Amino acid sequence: MQATRTSLPRPNARCKRIRASVKCSAQSPDAPSWSERLKRAGRSGVLAYGALNAAYYATAFAIAAHASTQSRATSVQASLGNATKLLAVVWAGSQATKPLRAAIAVGLAPVCASWLRAVQRATGVKTEAKAFAILVAIIAFVGLSIMAICAITLC
Repeated sequence: MQATRTSLPRPNARCKRIRASVKCSAQSPDAPSWSERLKRAGRSGVLAYGALNAAYYATAFAIAAHASTQSRATSVQASLGNATKLLAVVWAGSQATKPLRAAIAVGLAPVCASWLRAVQRATGVKTEAKAFAILVAIIAFVGLSIMAICAITLC
């Protein structure tokens, strides 16, 4: 008696039936990367990722600066060493959380698209590019202000 083979659906075929925005498995070569999904989201995806970056860096810098003030370095050289370590820790954390921030940014892209439309209506600018520039300036100002306040008060 000869055994009959039944063909099971290949993982890639199964993934194609699932929504294109959801990644089926790590082995699927068809699934877009998070960076590809951010590119598809356009300006709103970039805005979401930038807002998350600003929030991460402001928070991480504040926490790291607070932790570094506990050492109470007495010399300039020791202070510079602490600052270098602080920046290295913040950067390493940034690299470790990059995929998570990209995934969240893809989900927040529709929210940022509504922000872009709201800024266009409120300011009367005609193009989305100008509304994008306004929001980027606001996000950068807030993020840098938080970091500056932490640097002034904690260091």
